[in-house]
Amino acid sequence: MATVAPAREAYRVGDLNIDVGQQRVAGPLGEIALPRLSFDLLIALVRRAPDYVTNDELAATVWSGLVVTPETVTKRVNLLRDALGDVASNPRYVAGLRSRGYRIAVPVL
Repeated sequence: MATVAPAREAYRVGDLNIDVGQQRVAGPLGEIALPRLSFDLLIALVRRAPDYVTNDELAATVWSGLVVTPETVTKRVNLLRDALGDVASNPRYVAGLRSRGYRIAVPVL
């Protein structure tokens, strides 16, 4: 009897392809290298899209078991945006709700 492989957890976010199992993000210009925390942050946002995820929820998910400040979350979001070529003033991927949280700004497929 043949076994069925589990479905891959993969997402299309705008022009990004994200493969969770392989920890890969690829855009129109090729693969985008993300540090582990940035990748974990992106996945936390993608899994909750289109909803906002609060700073506290992101801290608990991405930095599980550690105490981090909202500034830590903000700095990591900025690093993620830089890696994706995104800007806060005109977000292509990550939109913020001042002092409250973040969300994915495009449909997630």
